[in-house]
Amino acid sequence: ENIEYVNKVQGVIDKLKNDGGVVQFLGVFWAMLPNEFPIYWQGKPWSEKTCPNPVSDRLAYIKWLELNKKAAKLTAELFPDIQNFETWNEAEMMHEEDGPLSKPDGSNYSVNEKALILSDLMYYYSLGIKEASPLNKLTTPSICCCQIVDKDFDVTSPNFLNAIYEKIYDDVPVSGFDSLDKNPDHYFEIINIHPYLDRGTTLSNWYSYVESFHNLSVEYNDNGTEIWITEFGFQTNRVPDSVNKMLAILTQANAIDSLTELYFYTIHDSSNDPNDDMWGLYTYDGEIKDMGREVKRFIEENAK
Repeated sequence: ENIEYVNKVQGVIDKLKNDGGVVQFLGVFWAMLPNEFPIYWQGKPWSEKTCPNPVSDRLAYIKWLELNKKAAKLTAELFPDIQNFETWNEAEMMHEEDGPLSKPDGSNYSVNEKALILSDLMYYYSLGIKEASPLNKLTTPSICCCQIVDKDFDVTSPNFLNAIYEKIYDDVPVSGFDSLDKNPDHYFEIINIHPYLDRGTTLSNWYSYVESFHNLSVEYNDNGTEIWITEFGFQTNRVPDSVNKMLAILTQANAIDSLTELYFYTIHDSSNDPNDDMWGLYTYDGEIKDMGREVKRFIEENAK
């Protein structure tokens, strides 16, 4: 209904295509629908914002899923240049202070409960975007690739993907459906990860860690699934030897056949303030940094 907003977003897409040469876009679904479900969202602190509970509020939960399908279809129809969509961002790390994947009382969903919600969401999102265009694809929630144990987080990231696969292959239908669907492609077609080095991986185990996601897909007969890294980078003002570390990672990434896309976080620094984290390949003012220069050289020399 907000045509002004739709036109603004499309204007940005057109500018990126025409002036920046961008050929691929990734949309991110956040799934909250606060206006449709104000009881779970409006007027509440962030830590208590949530979705309907899949067990105790089942009818509202199914309505929430159906409206997310409708929203996904509409989004894909409004922005046909976007053909790839992501389900949530780093969802397995969300606990009570992070909000929306918490229970209405602010307590944390278990890993298996999150896997249920996210597999349901992926199924409904896939239905929606495929109705808009069969060429559209959905990724898993971007998996944050943590190997550390957080205070309310007792599972490493490959095990979170494993929990999603187990939910797909169990003998319980998708919420709101009577029949089983055990085809992973009907939930997602791309495994989406964020394997930053500060989350437990190292230069020496990064390759095997990323490969573990591919190995898991093979274990569940989902062998053709691509892996995308939709965030990766270094704070060039804080990480020692960040350029050489990036080149070492790119060399490893280039050798992983199942890894087909890598998105840098970010293209530009977010400010000129030296106290901020400088993730960019370019400065805030658009000057290429050593990181950007070496990344560009690597891509030109190793383009497949």
